[in-house]
Amino acid sequence: MTQWEVRMSNSRRVPYFYNAETKEAVWDPPAGLSKQEIKALPGAELLSGGGGASGQVKASHLLVKHSGSRRPASWKEANITRSKEEAIDILKGYQAEIGDSGEKFGELAKVHSDCSSHEKNGDLGWFGRGQMQKPFEDATFALEVGEISDIISIFALIATFSYWSLKPSTFRLASSPITNTNMATIASIEQEQNELKEAMEAATKGVPLPYADRLDKPNFGYGNIKVSKLLVHPIKNDRKWAIIDATKHVVITARDVAKMVLITPKVEVDEDSPYGGVLRISFPQDSGCDEFVIPLRPTEDILKAWSLINDIQLWDDLDLDGYICDTLPSMPSASGRSVSSILSAYFEKPVHLVYKGARPRQCDPTSQFPSLKATAVYQDGYPLLVLSEENVKAVEKELRRHVGTQGIEERWATDEIVVERFRPNIVIQGAGPFEEDYWEEICIGRDVSSALNHAGILLVSKCARCLLPNVSPETGIRDKAVPFKVLMKFRTGIIPDDKWKPCVGCNGVPRSEGMISVGDVVVVRKMIV
Repeated sequence: MTQWEVRMSNSRRVPYFYNAETKEAVWDPPAGLSKQEIKALPGAELLSGGGGASGQVKASHLLVKHSGSRRPASWKEANITRSKEEAIDILKGYQAEIGDSGEKFGELAKVHSDCSSHEKNGDLGWFGRGQMQKPFEDATFALEVGEISDIISIFALIATFSYWSLKPSTFRLASSPITNTNMATIASIEQEQNELKEAMEAATKGVPLPYADRLDKPNFGYGNIKVSKLLVHPIKNDRKWAIIDATKHVVITARDVAKMVLITPKVEVDEDSPYGGVLRISFPQDSGCDEFVIPLRPTEDILKAWSLINDIQLWDDLDLDGYICDTLPSMPSASGRSVSSILSAYFEKPVHLVYKGARPRQCDPTSQFPSLKATAVYQDGYPLLVLSEENVKAVEKELRRHVGTQGIEERWATDEIVVERFRPNIVIQGAGPFEEDYWEEICIGRDVSSALNHAGILLVSKCARCLLPNVSPETGIRDKAVPFKVLMKFRTGIIPDDKWKPCVGCNGVPRSEGMISVGDVVVVRKMIV
């Protein structure tokens, strides 16, 4: 007789499976149990509620529109011309590929669904009766948890899944027991050990920590971790500069215009300059666009001369401010054209280069830091992205196993993935692949002592990946499969709130200003327990 039962997580309010005999706790249904056996487990009624209100279900779908749809257009195609029969044939192909795999369902929905829910792997969230079209509603409410429907009359595949997080949802921060007791910020080893013991006991019931045997070791048992690369992306919406649509004032990224990655910004620091140096922008030789130079840090007098706009849109932020950059008389382009004119020629539509205004842009709180108080400028969401160099080799290793399948070309049997595809700011080496998944705070310095004197960088969330890393930073060409389809095979289930998003690297928030150099030592100050 099985010893498994279903319990409810008090912190996340989602069900998990607990084995009373082995004390093991897992979020996904235990291997070897049939659907009927799962339904018969003690507490199985919790599976039908999940996290929605009474009478609600949570479903995902994969939508393929046709020319007879109410609105024959989507995020992928401005004008859909396929017939109803062709749409059904396409869905049958997906259906055969999916089988009963929820992971594959999410992967295909991400790439192929004509619904805006593709961004969430087809996840429609919680809904009740009367909120969806009747055929969809009937099919959804008739499914068991984890079951996938047949093609239904509105031409969508749907499936209900339980979205349980794969990691403990109750976190504490454990300070690393550094052996250098001369540091004023480090408590005694005995005190640290007691705190670690308490943290272990307070961790989510029965969920083993992968590094539990290292919690009492200096630097959590990590060896020599160093900064191997530092990368900045000044105008590719990573810092204080961004390119926007001149009419709509929407920030443009390489997701929208792949050849944007071929623009080369070069920071030339000159502290004797009133601007702190210059930002030199150059383009591919065959583009016909002039190189131009702008102030690295525009002075107040310069900003007063530039036009300020207050309705710049970046993701869900609709009211960001920014100054439209104009060419300075002292820094003319070779042709005399303005910055906006040169960039508009490259983008083949009217655009502006803008410099972030003074109004703060608040970062979203995260599950690890629900009370996060931090600001960003034109980055996607957070000031920094930290990534282990070994991650790339792990992705390559997984990639080699799938060459020749799912659109992965034969050239990937030998071609390498460069870390620049993932657009990190701080690349580290020495910890091992994806070890940053377990870190809450790191500190960086010339050596261990100086690192511990620095305020550190909080790793506030995992970095969910879109299709942008598929764009080659060398050619600007988007690969149809790599690395996104590879990541979907082994890097999902990392984000507690959205297990279907593949993740590589961690979003970081610096606790203060400081200087980081290649070769600096990285100390893991706090880990998730």
